[in-house]
Amino acid sequence: MKLMKIGAALSCLLVLAGCKDFAGYTTVHRKITLVDGRKNIDIQPGQYSGKLKVNSKKKIVLEMQLPSGKESFTFKTTQNLKKMNSGDRIRINAGVSGQPYAVDGLYDVDYRSGDVQSGTESCTYYTREYRCRQVSEPERCETVTECDPANPSQCATRTRCFGGGGTRTECGYEDVSHIGSRDVEYYYSTTTESVNIKLYDKDQKAVATFSGSESDSDRHTTRTGNCY
Repeated sequence: MKLMKIGAALSCLLVLAGCKDFAGYTTVHRKITLVDGRKNIDIQPGQYSGKLKVNSKKKIVLEMQLPSGKESFTFKTTQNLKKMNSGDRIRINAGVSGQPYAVDGLYDVDYRSGDVQSGTESCTYYTREYRCRQVSEPERCETVTECDPANPSQCATRTRCFGGGGTRTECGYEDVSHIGSRDVEYYYSTTTESVNIKLYDKDQKAVATFSGSESDSDRHTTRTGNCY
């Protein structure tokens, strides 16, 4: 089975959820100014590594590794970012974002599955076996109340113990575990979520772009042999 991209019907079932960190690069086409908290940061043209973080449904955070250090820029939105499906657009007006730029971008999901592979893996199997073992004899204790025969109203309670210290042999059937191996067939699938956005100035000119992705791989077993 060759690498393949599953159709849009499957991709659209994958919804942006949880906290996402899309690692990638921001390319600045001309000098821009972004707001980090209460300070304005001037950013010169160039390419900067970083992340686009989606940690809530009403904002995204663009992290950039600048020459002066890492900076984080928050873009607020009225759009519900936690309910985005593959192919949905991210649109944020400058008047809403809290930054001097508008945002336009695309969220996408790509699903790929690899070839089926054959191999072996370790496993555990059990046999029913008759086993004997030495068991320690526990000490047994009891509490008794003794009264004076000549004066029955005079009684005392004491604890006396006996036995213990020895061993006895116990035999019986029990399940015994063994390490073995078995044949398996499996394939890996990889789900890659990606985000590509552009920042636009008031003249609708793109001044910067960000491209990033996050991938998860899973193993799927299609056949499992007997364990020996």
